[in-house]
Amino acid sequence: MKALQISTLLGLIAMASPATAHFPWLIVNEDGKAALFFGENMADRTYKMPEALTTAKIQTKSPKGPQKLQLGQVESEQFVGMVSKADVAEGSRLTTQITYGIYHGNRLQYCAEHVHGRLPTARDDSSSSGQKSTKAAYGTQLVDTDKGVDLYVTWEGKPLAGIEVHLYCKDGHEEAVAKTDEQGKVSFTDKEVEDGLNGIMFGQTLGDDGGKLDGEEYEATMHYYTLTFFDPEDHETTDSK
Repeated sequence: MKALQISTLLGLIAMASPATAHFPWLIVNEDGKAALFFGENMADRTYKMPEALTTAKIQTKSPKGPQKLQLGQVESEQFVGMVSKADVAEGSRLTTQITYGIYHGNRLQYCAEHVHGRLPTARDDSSSSGQKSTKAAYGTQLVDTDKGVDLYVTWEGKPLAGIEVHLYCKDGHEEAVAKTDEQGKVSFTDKEVEDGLNGIMFGQTLGDDGGKLDGEEYEATMHYYTLTFFDPEDHETTDSK
């Protein structure tokens, strides 16, 4: 498929409605629960939860095997979204895929992930990072390096080159922007990856991926992806105590 890649996040938001300027973010909160919310960034956690997200299901993978998470809606002054009843096991990777609906003739497709635990220090080509799905075919892998964090992005098992990737800190500020190389790789330095929670966002539009959704025709599919993780140095500090 021919990918019409989004050049800048600001350009995306300028063309979008208030709903599509927001994205689903998946994290593990301070209580150790999975939390899903819809915001412009990770600090924006009180925006009204779209109906499409209230039925989201979270898939988990961990060294102990898959984990089932039941979600319940939470609305407070500090948080609006979905929260799991059970704690999330250390070393888990959480994933949810959501079809938002059709906007201006395009289908909106979201994928949100969270890596809960220590990042690997080397790339694993045999991992499931390139796995396919009927709703989204992104694959990502984070690697902790001596200089910072590397991100590898694939689409349908192949490196996704030239895609613009945005890095955010826990307060919602954009810390860096970089484009993937021919290997689908971007690198962020230790100065750009801040203490605590970090978030990554990127997107692309597939111009020839049209069809019907609930009886309504659409011309293209807009895919947006968010990934959250903790600064690797946070785990080193915790382990040393």
